[in-house]
Amino acid sequence: MGNRCESAICESRAEAAVSAIWHHIGDGQHYCGCRDAPGAGFEVRHDDDEQSVLVTPENIRISKKAFVAALQYLVEHDHDHHEPCPVRSNSHPLRAGPLCRATRDANANVRCIDYILPILASRRIVHLDDGPPARTWLTHVFLHTEPHAPAP
Repeated sequence: MGNRCESAICESRAEAAVSAIWHHIGDGQHYCGCRDAPGAGFEVRHDDDEQSVLVTPENIRISKKAFVAALQYLVEHDHDHHEPCPVRSNSHPLRAGPLCRATRDANANVRCIDYILPILASRRIVHLDDGPPARTWLTHVFLHTEPHAPAP
């Protein structure tokens, strides 16, 4: 990417991207799980307050802010296909990587990166390479288009 943005601009861009897809990611949509659990998947449903989604069967609530935090982190640290970001998801905060911690911090200290990345990858906002090690980066779609709601 080569050009770091100011935090406010990064957050605005990330918020716009998440808002553009927010109502298209829930309502019982099924997503593939991570490489550690082949065949495992999860469903996403919107919460009543519209500011979070519920992942089942795990019953994990993920805030909209956590999705924004993931994109903001990737933008601020220039993670495109030339410089992938190691996911380093871990239940123990001290063993988790900075991307995992950024989303956890925005989600009441609940690990959620393992759900956020497959959802964003399904919308072609990030690419997710299951590795090992697992890595992710912003796609051309995110980097070079203005966010807008996808066609229904």
